[in-house]
Amino acid sequence: MTTKNDLSNSKASLSLSTQLNDLKKQLTKLRQQIASSKTTPIPVKPGYAHEREPGLKDKYRDYTDNLLADYIYGLYHPDLVFSECLDIKSPSYMPIPTTTFKFKETFNVTPNRFGNFVLHWLPNFLGTDAEMSRIHKPEDTIAADFTTHFSNVYVNSSDAITGNSMVLNDWYAICFKDVQQDFEKYRLTSACIKVKYTGKVIDQSGMLAACASYSRTTRQLLSVPINGDVPSSWYIPITNTRNLAQYTDFDTIRQGQWTKTCNVVQDPDGLTCTYVPTDPLNQVFVNNGTTIDAVDHTITWDGSRYLSSWYPTNANISYFICGYGLPANLTCITVEAYYNFEIIVRQEQYPYFNPRVAHSTLSKNMDGIGKIITDVASSGLISNTRTHEQPSVWTKIRAAFSKGAGVVRNVYPYLVPLIKSLV
Repeated sequence: MTTKNDLSNSKASLSLSTQLNDLKKQLTKLRQQIASSKTTPIPVKPGYAHEREPGLKDKYRDYTDNLLADYIYGLYHPDLVFSECLDIKSPSYMPIPTTTFKFKETFNVTPNRFGNFVLHWLPNFLGTDAEMSRIHKPEDTIAADFTTHFSNVYVNSSDAITGNSMVLNDWYAICFKDVQQDFEKYRLTSACIKVKYTGKVIDQSGMLAACASYSRTTRQLLSVPINGDVPSSWYIPITNTRNLAQYTDFDTIRQGQWTKTCNVVQDPDGLTCTYVPTDPLNQVFVNNGTTIDAVDHTITWDGSRYLSSWYPTNANISYFICGYGLPANLTCITVEAYYNFEIIVRQEQYPYFNPRVAHSTLSKNMDGIGKIITDVASSGLISNTRTHEQPSVWTKIRAAFSKGAGVVRNVYPYLVPLIKSLV
């Protein structure tokens, strides 16, 4: 039998339940109002390259440091590192205070009477005049009496280049710009070379081809008297061109590592070859004006200047690029090379350079970054030249990041195919 007290308790319970439901509805409504009232922040000019695409960093929670995103960006776009003055450093397991050097090298090539030429790019070297003269001078000379120059590009465009035979003669080295600011040690962080057709449209014809190489290639330094003329190039002795000569047979390039060809009529912007540190020793800092463990070092005198030659012992990646069927005897090929070096300054320079240690985010992701470099390099670092400043590039990167979460080892499988399409 239901009593008056039971009915009263039942009504109280229903009233409390109704109140709780009303409170839940009000809370839900309040949350919706708060969410809808969020304001959009005022857009500001991006301070980092990857910020061109808003929200990129948020898509990948391990990218809490802008330097990590910029490092991957700069590794595969060295030209924009130079043009936008990005501060790109390589990751290190141990902290090393460093600063950066950036260079752009530009020159033209004139194909021979057959419309042919061949070029060798070996980017991993940097030295100052004074230090190179001190290290590589002959024993019976005074370093201060000479000025020393080096080259990262060798070219052969003589009429002997037919594209189907080995040519030892007429290889010449393009003189790199003088490095005036002194430093202690260096390593190459990123680099690329772009070879494109810049002749008249009416004369446009021919092909470009490129391949990567780990060929044992000599390094060249030229020392001339201090009051002598500064050369723009110099010829390489035949004794040092044996490993270069095999690439004057263009099939060696067309069948080489990561080979790529393009028709300059269809694609006048040509080819881009990208350097990445594929050998662990490429990450080692080496002394100003030297390489890893130079061997077979020789110094020759031609009556007016000294030529110093040697071979580095580590596996340095370099590139051979050839052109054939181009307009004959016309200056129609332009070469642009970009170099981003990381340096350790001398002790007396610390007040001026204020070197900094790279952020720990780079170091803790070294393994993941290494996987990305390995997988991308496995399919090649040569591509048709394309513009990397378009917003669509970062739109694709954002899409790739959205598939990954956590740490680099989870997201890198999605990054690899994307970077392959951009390099």
